[in-house]
Amino acid sequence: MSDADCAKVSHGVARALTGPKATPASTPESHPHMRHTRPSKAVTNRRAAIALTVLLAGLASGCDRDAEARKAIDAANVQLATLNSGLGSSPTAATRDKVYTSVTTSLASAASSDRAAYAASANILLAKAHAGLAETPAAAAASIESDSLNRSRVIRADLAQWLEMSAIAQAAERYDPSGEIAELDSQIRQIADAIAGLSRAREQISARHAALTSEASDLNAQAATIRNAIGELRIRSTTVSATEAAAISERIREQSRNADALERRAAEILAEASPIVPQIQEIDLNIAGLNNQTNSLRAAQAAALQRGKDAQAEATEARALASAAAQRLDTAVNELVSLREGDLTRAYEQALRSLSTSSSAARKAANDNRTGSKLAEGTALQISGDLHWQQAHGLAEHHALMSSLASASPDLPRSGAYAGIAASASTARSEALLRAAEAYEQARNALTSAGARGDTGTRLERIGRMLDLIIQATQGQKVDWAAASRDPAPSSESFNDSPGSFSGEAPDLASTIQGWLDRLNAGDGAFISSIVYSDIPALNAMMSSMGDLIVKGQRLDALCTERFGQSLTDFASAQAQGMPGVSGLPDLGSFSAQDLDIQTVGDRAELILEDGTTLRFRMFNDGWKLDLSRNSLPQELAMVVPMLDQIAPIFPAIASITDQLIAETESGAYVSTQAVYIAQQQKMMPIMMQIMGAMQPPGGG
Repeated sequence: MSDADCAKVSHGVARALTGPKATPASTPESHPHMRHTRPSKAVTNRRAAIALTVLLAGLASGCDRDAEARKAIDAANVQLATLNSGLGSSPTAATRDKVYTSVTTSLASAASSDRAAYAASANILLAKAHAGLAETPAAAAASIESDSLNRSRVIRADLAQWLEMSAIAQAAERYDPSGEIAELDSQIRQIADAIAGLSRAREQISARHAALTSEASDLNAQAATIRNAIGELRIRSTTVSATEAAAISERIREQSRNADALERRAAEILAEASPIVPQIQEIDLNIAGLNNQTNSLRAAQAAALQRGKDAQAEATEARALASAAAQRLDTAVNELVSLREGDLTRAYEQALRSLSTSSSAARKAANDNRTGSKLAEGTALQISGDLHWQQAHGLAEHHALMSSLASASPDLPRSGAYAGIAASASTARSEALLRAAEAYEQARNALTSAGARGDTGTRLERIGRMLDLIIQATQGQKVDWAAASRDPAPSSESFNDSPGSFSGEAPDLASTIQGWLDRLNAGDGAFISSIVYSDIPALNAMMSSMGDLIVKGQRLDALCTERFGQSLTDFASAQAQGMPGVSGLPDLGSFSAQDLDIQTVGDRAELILEDGTTLRFRMFNDGWKLDLSRNSLPQELAMVVPMLDQIAPIFPAIASITDQLIAETESGAYVSTQAVYIAQQQKMMPIMMQIMGAMQPPGGG
């Protein structure tokens, strides 16, 4: 109401009270059954003056307040408009908060104006201002949630190192070379017994050879003595008579026959002794070979003993690394809990308090401006629901992290404390989901009753989607948290226009998967990359190596089973005893795709694994493909997408190690599956360290 209007009203009231003549009052005589005392003229005039003064003062005051309310509303509109003018740079958070605070102060009186329209306008502006005041703490809460997620990734990296190093330490501690050394010692004793037997045989043969050669030598000596005597007889025969010479000649012939007989006998004996020499030489070669084997076995014993010492040193080093990871992890957890219970909680409380005030102010405007009131109320309530949902998401991540720490095997030093934090996070998450559901329901009711157009339909669609997600979360189903901020999935028709998409009746996905498994079992892994659809280059590169690695792992398993009676996978699983990170490849031969939980709708399908992970598939003209595009990645894989460029080159290195193990096993370098396993662990150590290094977040994260 303008000042002129107020003046007109005041003048009219004054005319009504102090007109030229008032209607005469009734006399007592006019009403014989009533007794009435007429006040004096002075009293009447004084009362009229007092009434006039009071009424005019009240009207003037009301008119002044209406004028002030209108001015405050106009000024508030101008102030709020400056924040969204679209000209120049966006205002800073400090500037926005200053304007919003100024608006809430300036409109405090206008919000209680006697004019319903002014009060409604002021309250709607107050609702906007209080909602604006929630922006800064809400942004702070989102930033802290993001920081918490980054901190969680660092903690998970330390958890991975704790698990890996603990597993390596346990595997190394289990390595006991005593059995191998005892087996080698038994072989050495057997060889020593064989050498002793050969030595005895050599002594006997050598003695026989010596006896024969000695006998032959004696016979030859006797023959030589006779021949010397014959020589003397020949000389003597030249000095005697013919008769005596004839007798000497007869003796010479007789002695010569004796000498010849002795020499023949000696030759026969030497001929008998001659084959004995190669036997002795063969025995000597065999003994030398056995001595070499003994030396090799003793070297193997020394190597086994050294491996035992190395394993213990490796276990000590791994324990130290695991302990350091546990300490870093615990420090990071304490900082994370302090951040969430301090700054994050305060940010949520401040934002939600402002939004509660905003919705309350909006409701006050409902009588005069129902549409504006319900829109403002619904908007504030929806933002409140979003904040509660964000809070629940953060608590879900926090609960998952703390549960992983609490259930880690082997136990972390403070696993009990982590279990308590996880339980508190679970309770708080349920409460946040309940508050989110309440806020969304109230927002839906408010927006529906607003009866407005514009983006209300979009808001209602999103609220319905959020309520569906909350139902999934409260029922313990696997929740796609990213769906809250993701645009609705395009219809199947939109994919039919994309290159290589599918139109027609899709074949049975289970049969397709079984065909993939059969090809893997047949040793064909080259097709793996062709059945994956992804818009992530590093993931495509990793898939190119995956099939080859699976086939090589199966080949090594079969080789160990053939040579040593136990596959490498079975041995590794027995060593792991349920510890994550050290189990082998699954037995694809016993897998049946018909047992899988598959849900197919048109050219889309979902495969739900036993651990709750959901894999998505799409049908193209060349068949079903596993959909690993950015919008369809399982959450566990989506978290490591930034690290895929560092991880992808590691797969060819693992395949190369598997090739080495296959070649070495085929050449007889290992005597048991355990030996192959130990060699694999030693060869894999640099690779595992490289993986853990790649998983570390960048500095300052």
